[in-house]
Amino acid sequence: MPARTAGVLDFGGGAAFLMEVEGLAKVHENLRAGWTPWLTAQDDRRLKPHVTIQNKVDRDTARATQAALREMPEMRGHAVGFAIWHYRGGPWEAAGRFPFTA
Repeated sequence: MPARTAGVLDFGGGAAFLMEVEGLAKVHENLRAGWTPWLTAQDDRRLKPHVTIQNKVDRDTARATQAALREMPEMRGHAVGFAIWHYRGGPWEAAGRFPFTA
């Protein structure tokens, strides 16, 4: 799926690139519809695809990072699948990788 950076997200204590990924919203809606009974309130919302660059830093550091990211040129590439993660109150735990297939 063609992908590109489409801005910078402010996480308060961090920063991320907002991503535009052609076709991903439809895939997300289909998964969301099928998984409704198991989704948390945080997961059961509109998709905002992003790449986290920084998290859990002080506000001044986050603002500086966001400013630096805004100066970067648009980046393009391709999304090749999903990486699924669990968060259980500590570090994120990898749960699986699922490549897109034609």
